[in-house]
Amino acid sequence: MNRSLLRLSIIVLLSGFLCGCLERQKEEVEIGYRGEARRNPFLAWQYLCEARGYTADSFVTANDWPSPYTVMVMPAEGITTEGRTASLKQWIDQGGHLVYLASDGGYRSWTDFDFSTSKDLDEHPLLKAFGIGLGTGQQGSTEVDLGVDTLAVDVVSDLRFDLSQAEGQRDLPRGPDSQPAFASLSYGYGRLTVAATARPFRNRQIGEADHAALAMTLIDLSGDRHVWFVYGDDLSFIRLLWQHGKWAVVSVGLLLLTWLWFRMPRFGPLLPPAPAATRVFSSHLEMTGQFLWRHGAQRHLVDGIRRRLVKRYQLATGGHLPPFDDHALHTFLAERSGMAHERIQALFTGKAEKDQAAFTRTIQDLTLLEKHL
Repeated sequence: MNRSLLRLSIIVLLSGFLCGCLERQKEEVEIGYRGEARRNPFLAWQYLCEARGYTADSFVTANDWPSPYTVMVMPAEGITTEGRTASLKQWIDQGGHLVYLASDGGYRSWTDFDFSTSKDLDEHPLLKAFGIGLGTGQQGSTEVDLGVDTLAVDVVSDLRFDLSQAEGQRDLPRGPDSQPAFASLSYGYGRLTVAATARPFRNRQIGEADHAALAMTLIDLSGDRHVWFVYGDDLSFIRLLWQHGKWAVVSVGLLLLTWLWFRMPRFGPLLPPAPAATRVFSSHLEMTGQFLWRHGAQRHLVDGIRRRLVKRYQLATGGHLPPFDDHALHTFLAERSGMAHERIQALFTGKAEKDQAAFTRTIQDLTLLEKHL
């Protein structure tokens, strides 16, 4: 008992000594936004519009377009089909204003800085519908010419727009830039504004440089007072689940298949194991006959009796061993049994019947012949 107390005391003293030697350090870890700002990357832009007197709403996805004379901010991921593009183009022609964010516009964590480039936009349906081509430029700080003033914007994308074949009248930028990163075209009664990257307008970056001024400049181009912010992808729930949790879905599927394999009903209950007893010879013959019958080998069941009859005929006459179609054999059996010659000929030369009743009669007649020898 005393030794146990001594060991415990030593352990406590050593623990206190070691803890006293440690140096405490504080480290701050930024966890990003919470609540709506964590889900909606354009919430700060929305609040900025509301402070300027606009009516602003945010949506994960848009199944129907708002009324004309509304500004709708939407990433490229929200426009993925030609049918959706045609409907959107008609909405712009009727007076709508679309702010198209070519890259970095979809939902992502604020810590995700692996922003996309133009590699997935070569065949984007909206750009093709308006005849807008793609080019490349330098990443980094650039200036957007507004005519009266210029704005400094940090562009992390190398994407640029070629407007030489674009439909509509170019209003932005004002300068001679042939491949701008931000541009606006008037089309019909509405307007299409394209941005190479949405990063300057996201919650974390909109307060840098002249990003906020550019964001409001793009909104003010049409003069509409209602703004929609759509920040989700044009994906169904199943596609979204597969895109962001493919391996989790595969794991759950494998677990489900394994569970079904062990739980699914069988064709009746499990039979107990057969006893390890020897079978009688007749049971082996019965199983052999069943096997031959199931595999269409009825001839092998009949030929055995036929050979025994031919062998007895040879012993009775002392002659040679005749074939099954021997006329003398048929005559001899007809005289001995009183059975018709034609019937005996059919028993030896005919094909074995596949019908159970006819096959049974054949076996009975051959057995009767064997009794008369």
